[in-house]
Amino acid sequence: MIVQRLAVAGTSVIYLSGTAVRDAYRGSGFFKRMFDTAMTAEFGDPAAAEFCLCWRTRNPVIYVLGRAQCRSVVPVIRAETHGAGARINRP
Repeated sequence: MIVQRLAVAGTSVIYLSGTAVRDAYRGSGFFKRMFDTAMTAEFGDPAAAEFCLCWRTRNPVIYVLGRAQCRSVVPVIRAETHGAGARINRP
């Protein structure tokens, strides 16, 4: 996972790119663990931090996991755009 950071008007901006998980480990929660580790390293307590998260993906699962971290997503991508294969189960 590549994490780039900058600030816009005093707000931290985190850009995620280049995430790679071997096929044998996909679906095992590796992206979420990498994301959580990166955000904890950046902020200590990500839940208390105010930041903008930017990412680019064609993977609908990564999109859904990224979206779950945000109060709002711009532009909004409707769920039906991803089709039934994009659904993930949440605890």
